[in-house]
Formats: sequence, C-alpha cells, structure tokens
Amino acid sequence: MLTDFGTHPADRVPKAELHAHLEGTIHPPALRMLAETIATDPTIDQEDRDMELALEAAEAAMEVSGGRAPDALATLALVQYHRGEVEAAIGSQKRAWMLARPRFKDEYKRVLRTYQGAAGRTSGLRGG
Repeated sequence: MLTDFGTHPADRVPKAELHAHLEGTIHPPALRMLAETIATDPTIDQEDRDMELALEAAEAAMEVSGGRAPDALATLALVQYHRGEVEAAIGSQKRAWMLARPRFKDEYKRVLRTYQGAAGRTSGLRGG
C-alpha cells in the first residue's frame, strides 16, 4: 500500500513500511536500484536523502548475492562514495572490478579511478 506523502516517489512509502519490505525481499536488482536512486537522484534534495536506508539496501543486495556479485559491490561503493566514505568505496569498487567479467572490467575500472581521484583530492586538502 502506497501512501502519498509528497511529490517524490521516495516520499510515497512510509519509512517503516519500506524497512519491513526490505527485510523480506530477495530481489537484488530492486535493492540496488533503490540504493542508487536514493544516493544519486538529482530530484531528491541533499537534506532529504536517507543515506542510511541507501546503505541498508546496498548491503542487503550484497548479502542476498553472496557478496560476490560485482554489480552489488559497485552499488555499495556508489553509496559509500556519496556518504563520503571514499576509502571504503575504493575497496568495494576494487573488489567489484576484480570479480567482473572481462568485458565489463573497463567500466568498473573507470569508476574506481574516479573514486581514487576523489581520495587524492581529499587527502591533499588534509595535507596528506
């Protein structure tokens, strides 16, 4: 049952109901899509993003996939990156790249380099 609490799709589902649904789900693509949407959808204002829920969805996708699915690892990395956890994002993306099929490795590597570049910029600001 969807309850309309606002104009954005994420506003239409009460948080408690969404959490209850996440606990019973075994559909990693839906979990990944939820995590990615919360983390990156430009129509969600920064202060309205529930990054904890995004992390829970990404971790649930990882758990359901056995922790060895490159796409689930990449989603986890994306959420970590947008939470400001750049080093964790690098580790997750590196594992995704290592597990990826050869034809997908270039894309995983491109994203990994983005995260590594962000880490370099961040450490430079801290004097490291």
